[in-house]
Amino acid sequence: MNNQIDINYRGYKVHKAENKYIIMQLINIPEKRYEVIQMADTLDEAKKIVDYMIASRYWKQAN
Repeated sequence: MNNQIDINYRGYKVHKAENKYIIMQLINIPEKRYEVIQMADTLDEAKKIVDYMIASRYWKQAN
């Protein structure tokens, strides 16, 4: 049985491989190439990391 799951969360791809969640960002649309941003132990932790990255991007733009 395949234990890999892909979740799209706020524009980021969260890929579950065995016991880790890999957060990836699309860097090349035609080739669908992704860049690994960070790893997390749980899905909730991965979502918090993505939320933090998005919030910090908007905060940098505002200042």
